[in-house]
Amino acid sequence: MHACAVSPIMADRMPVLNPGEGMVGISFDSPSVELTSVIFDSASGAGKKLRISEVPIGQSVFLFVASAGRYCLERRTLTENGISVPREQESPCFDIEAGKVSYGGTLFLSFDKSQLLSGMHHLNGSLTRENRIQIFLDMTNHSYPHIAPSFSAVSDHP
Repeated sequence: MHACAVSPIMADRMPVLNPGEGMVGISFDSPSVELTSVIFDSASGAGKKLRISEVPIGQSVFLFVASAGRYCLERRTLTENGISVPREQESPCFDIEAGKVSYGGTLFLSFDKSQLLSGMHHLNGSLTRENRIQIFLDMTNHSYPHIAPSFSAVSDHP
C-alpha cells in the first residue's frame, strides 16, 4: 500500500545507521482510541513516510530508522469505523538527526464524536519535559530493553 514507507523497528537489537540516517522514538497514550494507520511524512517531501500500521489502546512506543529531516503527522485512521483524518494545520512534527537518536514526542489520542478524532496532541503543555521523557524511556525499556540504553541522552524537540 505504501511502497515508500518505513515501518517501525520490530526486533530488539540496535540497528545500523547508514550515512544520513537517525533513529527516532515516538510514544502514544491512547486511553480509548485504536488506530489502524498513522503516517508521518517528511516535511521536505524527500524522505520516506513513517508508517505505523496499528496503535493499540493504552500506551505504546515505536522506534524508526529514517533519513534525517523534519517529519509531521500526515494522516491517521480510526479503527472503529475506518474514518481517515488528514493532516491538520497544527500537526505534531519532530526532527530526526543524522547519526543520533531522538525523542519525537508523546501523542495523546482522544475521541470526540462531534469531530470524530479531535485529539492527536503533542503533550507539551500537560507534562514537564522530564516527565514526558521519563514515560517514553520507561516504555522503551519495557518494549526494547536492548535498544533503550541508546535513548538515555535523548533531547526533546517540541
